[in-house]
Amino acid sequence: MSELEFVWDPPKDELNRRKHKIAFEDAKHAFTAVLDESFNSTVKGEDRWQLIGFSETGIILIVIYTMEDYKIRFISARPLNPCERKKIARLFRQRR
Repeated sequence: MSELEFVWDPPKDELNRRKHKIAFEDAKHAFTAVLDESFNSTVKGEDRWQLIGFSETGIILIVIYTMEDYKIRFISARPLNPCERKKIARLFRQRR
C-alpha cells in the first residue's frame, strides 16, 4: 500500500495562511489525529472531502481536500468556529 502524499498550490497556501492563520504543512497532522471525516461536495466534477482533526499544536481544524492516486490536495484548512466546536463536543458526548 502506498503512503499518502500531500500537495498544494503555493499561492493557495499563502492565501490560507493570511485568511485562516493555518499553513497547509501544519494541516497535514490532522490526518494522523482524525476526529471525523465526511464527503463534503462535488465542485466542477471533483469530489471534495472534509476532515476534522487536530493540528500538531492541538488546534481542531477543518480541512477540505481532494484525493487522487494517494495524493491529497489541500483546498482549505482552518480552525473550527465556536458553533462547530459545540457540534463536535455534542457528537463526542453522544458517542460515549
